[in-house]
Amino acid sequence: MVECGTIESPPSFTNVTVWGIITMICMLFVGISSIYGVIGSASFGSDNFFFDLINLIGSCFGVAGLIFAILSIVQKNAAHMRIGMTCYFISCLIALVVFILSLIFWGKVEIRSIFHLLLCIFLCYLFFVQSKNMGASA
Repeated sequence: MVECGTIESPPSFTNVTVWGIITMICMLFVGISSIYGVIGSASFGSDNFFFDLINLIGSCFGVAGLIFAILSIVQKNAAHMRIGMTCYFISCLIALVVFILSLIFWGKVEIRSIFHLLLCIFLCYLFFVQSKNMGASA
C-alpha cells in the first residue's frame, strides 16, 4: 500500500508516496511540454521570430529544470533540486511573458500553455519546499 506522505518530503524511488507520484506526474507533464516547445520553437515556423526565440529559451530552461530535478532525485542532492527549481522559475517567468504576449497580440492562448504555466509555478513552490528537506531524507 502506498502511503500519502507529506508535501515537504522529496520524491524518491525507494519510498513511493502519493505526493511523490503527484510530483513525478507534474514533472513529466512539464518536461514533455517543454520538449514539445523546444521542437516546435526550434523550427521557427511561426510568423514572429522573436516569439519563437522567447518560447525556445523558456522551453530549454524547462528541459534543464527537468534534468536537474531528476538528477536531484537520483543522487539525493539538494543543490541539484535548487538549480532545477531556478530553471523552472525562469521557465515560469518566460511562460508568463509568452502568455501575456499571446493575449496582447493574438487575443488567444492555448490551454496547454495555461497548464504549463500553472504546473511550473506549482513545481517551483514544491521544489523550494522539498529542497530544504532533501538532506534530511537522504
